[in-house]
Amino acid sequence: MEEKAKDVWQKVKGTVGGLSRTVKGIIIAGVVVTLVVVAIVLATGSKTESKELFTNLTGEDMTRVCAYLTEIGADFEVRGEDTIMVPADQEAKLKAGVIGGGYLDSGANYNLYLDNISSLSTESDRAQLTLYQIQERLEATIRNLEGVHDATVNIALGEDRRFVLSQDSTLEASASVIVTMTDDAPINAKLAEAIKNAVSHAVKGLDIDQVDIRDSQGNTYDGTDGGDVSDVAAKRMELEDSMNKRLTRQVLGLLEPMYGTGNVAVAVNTTVGMSSSYSESTEYSVPDWAEDNDYEGILKRKIWEGSLVPGDDAAGGPVGTQPNADIPGYFEDYQPTGDEDSLSGSGEKEFENNKTVTQSQRMAGYIEDVTVSVTINSDVPNQASIDALVGHVANAVGLTQDQTDKISVLAAPFWSPEESNQPADTQPMLNPLGDVPLWVYLALLAGLFLFMTLFAVFILLGRRRSRRQIQQLEPAVEMGPPVILEPIEEEPEPAGADIMDVHTEKSMELRRSVRELAESNPEIAAQAIKALLRGDEDSNA
Repeated sequence: MEEKAKDVWQKVKGTVGGLSRTVKGIIIAGVVVTLVVVAIVLATGSKTESKELFTNLTGEDMTRVCAYLTEIGADFEVRGEDTIMVPADQEAKLKAGVIGGGYLDSGANYNLYLDNISSLSTESDRAQLTLYQIQERLEATIRNLEGVHDATVNIALGEDRRFVLSQDSTLEASASVIVTMTDDAPINAKLAEAIKNAVSHAVKGLDIDQVDIRDSQGNTYDGTDGGDVSDVAAKRMELEDSMNKRLTRQVLGLLEPMYGTGNVAVAVNTTVGMSSSYSESTEYSVPDWAEDNDYEGILKRKIWEGSLVPGDDAAGGPVGTQPNADIPGYFEDYQPTGDEDSLSGSGEKEFENNKTVTQSQRMAGYIEDVTVSVTINSDVPNQASIDALVGHVANAVGLTQDQTDKISVLAAPFWSPEESNQPADTQPMLNPLGDVPLWVYLALLAGLFLFMTLFAVFILLGRRRSRRQIQQLEPAVEMGPPVILEPIEEEPEPAGADIMDVHTEKSMELRRSVRELAESNPEIAAQAIKALLRGDEDSNA
């Protein structure tokens, strides 16, 4: 491993050593520029702007707010003893969470300062700009509350109109908030209370009762328990939506095993009652001894009254018989002695009968009505009839057999477009690197630029080195058109010739031989040159 590392180092060292000063300067300049760009991008990306969340907080408020920020994992910094700093892009959201959670018990929670006020600005200008900034920050805070889409805040400051003639004329501060909820839902009591607290603490001298809260549908919140009708409406919509989804899942779970996924469409519409009702029913049980009386009823109260005077014609039989039906049949409980001038009697008797009293109370949030529509793909073979499916669906949603008219089942072929007729997908492609910061992209671009620069430099150096080696071989081998050489007469070597002359003649003979070989066999000469160049590269490496 060490030998390979040494070989690589020697190659790099040899390559860099063979570079010219110009190329070295270009490489160094490119590396320096790349490092500077990366450092600037990293410094810019890592720098986070801080903003004041709350100031002038009491010790208890500081403890509660810091505990809340730590619990949700938010980044914050405590400055001094009463100020909390947070990232600027999270300031509105965190402030909404703290205010909505009721973590503050102190009075005013804001100290707002304007940086664009000049020394020539009047006190009236400063007060008006401060009011504008308070309204904008309150709107941003309310928009971060859960379920709020938009908000408009208007604040009217109080005014002291006490003069010499009138000492009691003062105008109290007031505020109005118009809230647009997501999906046009009505405002609820908890949200309205949080908004009132936020607005009342933002303006000096603003009483919480002077804050008017309304939503885009015209619903208002007055702070009373019985006046928040919007809560009932919101709860009703929530229950209806929940029941629609639950019943839809039940019907799909019932039919999809028979027809397959995607071959059944279900729509459920429920009506939820939000009013409480109370009912009572009484049931009387007939005793055994009263069954022989043709069930004419059970005697509950018995009242009688009658009188007799001596000498009256009582023909027709004893009292109580049909001829004397005008005399009560239950004229009783008195035994005459015969000394009376007249006889009269009356009485009343109460009878206790068996009875059952049932009391029931229906609380709010019950289903008053439900309708179900089912569409089935008729291309899927199935032996079940429409009537059987209606009864099957009725049992699934809790309807009886006499309520099957609330269920509609339709079998029809589903439309499936051809591939060539399918509309183009207009949805934008999701960016898999959408959450990557900008400085990462810039760093990647800088690294790519550096790589391309070094790659181009090495390519140019390789070409230059190959060209230099070929130029060194050109005196020995001249690849060109054949040249007719004149025969050279060999002169006898003189005795005692110089050794340098001998080497010169041998070099000339070698060149002539190489030239003749290149002219007669150019392919062999080219292979020899390639082998020679490869050998030089290996030796230099």
